[in-house]
Amino acid sequence: MRLFLICAVACAVISARAQDVIPTKVNDQNRTGGLPFSTSIGTDVESVDVAGDNLRVHIPIVSIPGRGMNSGLVLTYDGRFWLASRYVDIHGNYIYQWKFESRGAAALSSAIGWRKNVGYFTHGTKKFSCLNNTATYLTNYIYIDPDGGKHPLAVQGAASSACAVQDANGPDLGGEGMWGMMPAEEEGQQPRVGESA
Repeated sequence: MRLFLICAVACAVISARAQDVIPTKVNDQNRTGGLPFSTSIGTDVESVDVAGDNLRVHIPIVSIPGRGMNSGLVLTYDGRFWLASRYVDIHGNYIYQWKFESRGAAALSSAIGWRKNVGYFTHGTKKFSCLNNTATYLTNYIYIDPDGGKHPLAVQGAASSACAVQDANGPDLGGEGMWGMMPAEEEGQQPRVGESA
C-alpha cells in the first residue's frame, strides 16, 4: 500500500511538471523576484513582498568571494509559479487553465517553485508570411535575473532567415537601464543583456 502511494504521488508530480507554460509578458500574476519600490517583511532567508503578497525563501548553499563580484549557489523558492493560460476551445471561446510557469535552466527537476540562482531567458514564437515564405520569429523575450526578477526586452530574433530582423537590439521595457542584444546567427539564439548606452 505504501509503495502504491509513493508511485501515485511520483506520477502526479511528473505529469504536473510536464504541463508547464512559458510566459510571454510580465504582469501582476507572474511578477517574481524583488520588486522595485516595494517593501518586504522578513529576513534575508525568507520574506514576503507587501505589494505582491509573494513568498520568497533563499537558502544559501555555497558562497565564494571574488574580485569585485562574489559567486555562489542559492536555492530560491518563489511562490508565484502558477499561470492562467488562455486557450481557444473548439467553439472559438476563450478558456483559461492553470499551468506551472516554465523556469528554464534554473528549475529544479520536480521541486515546484524552487529554482537555482542562475539567469536565463524565455521567449515566444510567432509565424507570418514574408516574401512568399513563412518567417518564424522568436519574440517576447524576458530575461529572468539570478534573483528571479523578470525584465521584458524589446528585441526579437529570427528562427528562420526568410526576412531580416529589424529590432535585434533594444532596451528593457521596464526602464531599468538594461540593453538587450541579439547575437549573430552563428552564436545562437539567446540575447545578451548589458547596460544601456
